[in-house]
Amino acid sequence: VYDYYDIVDGETPEHIAEKVYGNAQYHWIIMLANERYDYLGDFPLTYVALEQFISDKWGDQADAIHHYEDGSSNIVPANYPSAVPITNRVYEENLNESKRRIKIISKDLISTIIQNFKDQL
Repeated sequence: VYDYYDIVDGETPEHIAEKVYGNAQYHWIIMLANERYDYLGDFPLTYVALEQFISDKWGDQADAIHHYEDGSSNIVPANYPSAVPITNRVYEENLNESKRRIKIISKDLISTIIQNFKDQL
C-alpha cells in the first residue's frame, strides 16, 4: 500500500508529490498519509534553517546539556551507568532528522484516494 521515503534536504511536500506522483497538487495526500498538518513544523528543516532555529532558540546554550541517554536512546538520569550527554544542538538535530522518513502511498492507489475524497464532499 505504501513505501517509505526519506526526504532530501530542502524538499517540500509539493516537490515530493511532483517527483512521485507527477503532480505537485497531490501534496495533500502526502501530508494526510503521514498525519503531518503543519507545513513548517512537521517537515525537516534544511541544514541552514536548522542552524538558525537552534541559534534563535538556544543562543549561547546550544551546546549545553539537554538530557542524558543510554545506548538505546532512552532518556536516563545523569548518574546512570553509561549515560551519554545530549546537547541542545544534538537534541534539535535528532528531532529534525526524525521527520525525514515518511510514507508514500502507492501511485496505483492515487485515483482511488482522490475519488473517495470527492465522494466525501
